[in-house]
Amino acid sequence: MCVNFRPLTIAQIQALKLTPPQFEYDEESYPKAKCPILIWSDTRLEWRDAQFGLLPGWCKEKDYKAETHNARIESVDRKVSFQSAWRNNQFALVPMQAFYEPRYGTSSLSERWRIERLDQQPSMAAAIYEIWHGQSETIHSFSLLTINADQHPLMKQFHKAEVEKRSIIVMARPLWKTWLRADHRSAKTMLHEIDPSQYHAFADARPIFKTPSLNLDLF
Repeated sequence: MCVNFRPLTIAQIQALKLTPPQFEYDEESYPKAKCPILIWSDTRLEWRDAQFGLLPGWCKEKDYKAETHNARIESVDRKVSFQSAWRNNQFALVPMQAFYEPRYGTSSLSERWRIERLDQQPSMAAAIYEIWHGQSETIHSFSLLTINADQHPLMKQFHKAEVEKRSIIVMARPLWKTWLRADHRSAKTMLHEIDPSQYHAFADARPIFKTPSLNLDLF
């Protein structure tokens, strides 16, 4: 699973030849944080300011208690929290520099490890998104899609030994638009493990905290 990642900076987004989002977001993302996601809207890519942790459209209140930051690809089309977004082809990409997972050694304490591409290029993680309409506000939200990683050379080392290993799914650039415009009947054929030859992981000793929001008034 993934509950912590670092979104791209404005400069990194511009380097991808993408128009940057026109809203603020934190330098690190956790469940309930607002994050930039990419969706396909009519004929083009568009940014949305989205909550990390999907809020189903049928909820009466916005304080949904279920943990929906990750959605398993094996059951995303059947789970009540996710099936509407999946069946309505509401696919998204979540741009990130890196993501973080806990690694346990010989003790019960975990170390925070950072996983990123060896070439320092961004990762675009596959996700689903939802739109919730309240009386006075509209909330976009998303869940990162995950795949089993019990046998993955890199990702199998994270989380406790007795816990199933899971990993995010990353889309290669040639597939970005294809994924965002995919049909749910065939979308699962695009979902694969990350290439272990393209990623590495290392201990990140920095404390876990939220950094100040970016000032996007200049862009």
